[in-house]
Amino acid sequence: VFSELPAEELKKLLPLLSRAKFILWVESGRRLESRRLSALREDLRATHEFLAPCPHQGLCGMLVPAQEENWCHFKAPVPREVHHSAFWRECSKQLGFDLRSLPVAYLFARQKSGASLAEDGVRILAGSRQYKGYTRYHGCHHSAVFEGEFMKRYSKEIYEALADPGLGSLYRHADLIVKETDNESL
Repeated sequence: VFSELPAEELKKLLPLLSRAKFILWVESGRRLESRRLSALREDLRATHEFLAPCPHQGLCGMLVPAQEENWCHFKAPVPREVHHSAFWRECSKQLGFDLRSLPVAYLFARQKSGASLAEDGVRILAGSRQYKGYTRYHGCHHSAVFEGEFMKRYSKEIYEALADPGLGSLYRHADLIVKETDNESL
């Protein structure tokens, strides 16, 4: 929608969106659409609370000046049968997209209910890089969007999951932060 909808038309949708009980908005994972979705999130903060992907209700960390080059996107799983289909191969060729990875941006929100939502989660964004012994990742936490490193020796399961985060890549902040004093005994 964002790639085809002028900004002035989106403003006409805001009254309708502000009355919606639930909103599930899925876009292409391209930078432009993702950043527009982050801006829409800000327009909805007064009337809605965010269930996903945002692990918090505060200002979107992607909209701060230091994050101008980044955007909130994820890799959706691609069904296996797509890789064996002449139709999808031709679509990929003509439209120029990679069948191995489907980048998406999404927002799931509900009207404010007054119930408190847990905010200690870290959502892992697409773009993680795995190196020998550690994974470097981008995370979104209520305090900021940040780059982190996770050592394989802390948890092989988390290390591998961080390398290819999916849409449900939400972790407790405490599971990703390992104190340096813990390393001194090793």
